[in-house]
Amino acid sequence: MNTTAIVIEHLVIGIQTALWMVFFLLGLYGYDWIPVLTLPSHVFFILLSILLVYPLGVFMDEFSDWIFRKQSLKIRRKHVSDDKLTAFQLLVRLKDSSTSQYFQYLRSRIRLARSSVVNLPLLTIVIIFFTVRQLSSTLGQLTLGVVLTEATVGILLTLLAWFSWRRVSETFAKRIKWGYYALQAPEHQRDQRKRRKKSN
Repeated sequence: MNTTAIVIEHLVIGIQTALWMVFFLLGLYGYDWIPVLTLPSHVFFILLSILLVYPLGVFMDEFSDWIFRKQSLKIRRKHVSDDKLTAFQLLVRLKDSSTSQYFQYLRSRIRLARSSVVNLPLLTIVIIFFTVRQLSSTLGQLTLGVVLTEATVGILLTLLAWFSWRRVSETFAKRIKWGYYALQAPEHQRDQRKRRKKSN
């Protein structure tokens, strides 16, 4: 995967992480203290945000990978029993750019979905916290309905992200298995021919 794609991927994950952190701070301290920014301040704020959001994305990617490691290994061993048969070794042996790009695309989807499964519940909880603490006086009797809507949407999005992660992880493991089958097929056919010649 090219560097630009990796950076964008980590920025997306970092933005998700930064969102629930910002809403948590706003829930604690409110939003009246936020100053009105001028244009130069906007530019500085955007640059500063990028510098903070990118490492947040890297950290959250690693953290979510650690959380899902056992489940990922379980899915992999369901389709590929030998731990030595990795995607990296497969791509080295295949030497096919289109296959490499496809595997990179699957890996990108896995990372984004996996991080979303971690970030979305946190974002949902923090938004509910922000709503109850900072907006309940404004919303009045609507607060309960808003909170229930936020919880429902958050749960649905989390389940969708988890289903996506599970499905793409299964596809990734299957492609590794099929890739090694494709590599072994010609060798298997040659072995069969040798056996037939010996038997004849």
